[in-house]
Amino acid sequence: MPRLSIALLALVQDGGAHSDVGVGSIVGSAVFNILRHYRSQH
Repeated sequence: MPRLSIALLALVQDGGAHSDVGVGSIVGSAVFNILRHYRSQH
């Protein structure tokens, strides 16, 4: 949850000047979760 909060804050702070950080954090987290789930199934 803290990671999501920081990502959302980066998207809205300073008019979205740090939006790449927010999007990268969300995408990176999603990829990690998918890989972790895949590994636990096999």
